[in-house]
Amino acid sequence: MFRINDVYKLHDTSFRILKMTLYHIVWIDIDSQSANPFLIEKNELTKSIEANEAEWIEDPFADIALLKVVEGSIQHGQLIDSELDLRSLHRHDFLVPSHQSCPKTEQTITNPDDIFITSKLLELLTLPPSESASYEQWTMFYCELARQNNCIRGQNQILHERILERITTRWSKKCLEQYYLADLTSETSWLHHIFRKHRKSFSYLEHIVTIEALINREWSFAEILNQVRSFRKINQNNHVDAHNNHITDLTIAQRENWLNLIKQNGIKPARLLNATLYAWLYRHDKHWLLETNQGFHQKHIPQGTKVDWHSRDLFFVTQLIKLNNDLLWDLDSPRRSANWWMKQTSHVSTLEKNLDMLPLTKLFLEQYSEDIGTYQIRRLTKTFIEMKIKGEVLPRWKILRKAGLSDERMVSEAARFLLNVL
Repeated sequence: MFRINDVYKLHDTSFRILKMTLYHIVWIDIDSQSANPFLIEKNELTKSIEANEAEWIEDPFADIALLKVVEGSIQHGQLIDSELDLRSLHRHDFLVPSHQSCPKTEQTITNPDDIFITSKLLELLTLPPSESASYEQWTMFYCELARQNNCIRGQNQILHERILERITTRWSKKCLEQYYLADLTSETSWLHHIFRKHRKSFSYLEHIVTIEALINREWSFAEILNQVRSFRKINQNNHVDAHNNHITDLTIAQRENWLNLIKQNGIKPARLLNATLYAWLYRHDKHWLLETNQGFHQKHIPQGTKVDWHSRDLFFVTQLIKLNNDLLWDLDSPRRSANWWMKQTSHVSTLEKNLDMLPLTKLFLEQYSEDIGTYQIRRLTKTFIEMKIKGEVLPRWKILRKAGLSDERMVSEAARFLLNVL
């Protein structure tokens, strides 16, 4: 009944089936860009369909699910529209060719650009396996390609306007739109990114379009790939790692400021507190900065762990003790359970997952965490104090109501306390 890639609408949300097990379906919300796959029982979906709460719908992305590589074939010519559905509900039906479904049509010649792209694609598919070029080599190749076409200023400033002119001269707007490559002018366009530092792979179409527009001669993929792999990585070091022989008064003052910071806070916190000072020293006094920081690096803890749990334990328990002292006479706060105490800190996840590594904090939570009985007694105490201040004498049921309690919810410890007070 259910098939992978089918799309169902449930409560005005569209879901695509990604995987199926014997009793479950893995699907994803295709209306959300940040959705994650999740499980649903097959029986639950079946019941929703029977109750008209869910229904199968046409795939909203069917028009781009099977993108045509080209609009025609070198051998057969231009593609011809058909009345048959690309994704019919009856996928396994055998359709007998007839004059209605396959009318006799005169074949037109394929567009030259489509023929060129097809030939390059076939050439690429017939290449033998070889080692892939690195991102850095592709970056250097396109930088050199721009330099050969006078599309670069200085050493590496790309003139995107000239490149855009070359692209639009060689390729028509219709052709680029056909392959979803028409976005050429925005800062986030593929054309801008392909001439910047490569951090990801680009599609074969983007490579074909760019190389053909700029290379100005006959070319083959084998030749291009060999040329890209021929580029060698250049070790560039923009910082001069030399001693600062010209120490000025400003340098001495900056050194003193940095030493005071790292002595009080450590290296990483000091960088966060005064990033400007760190940047100035890194630029003007790098050798001294790195040498000085080396002496303040945190040594390995004898146990071999990277975290000083004892220091963290002291920090957390001090924070909790201070909070407990502030709440000593506060009778209005919620129940002070272990979970409540941990949530009052800024590192609740660290406490929950590593409580066994924090013995002092764990001892505090065991000592000062309220159980239900203690919490109910605190609420009753608050009510009695208010009665004493106002000079009131209230019946038992009214005391319970003001304390937010009832006989059904009151534990035995709180009941004995109330009995003794009354």
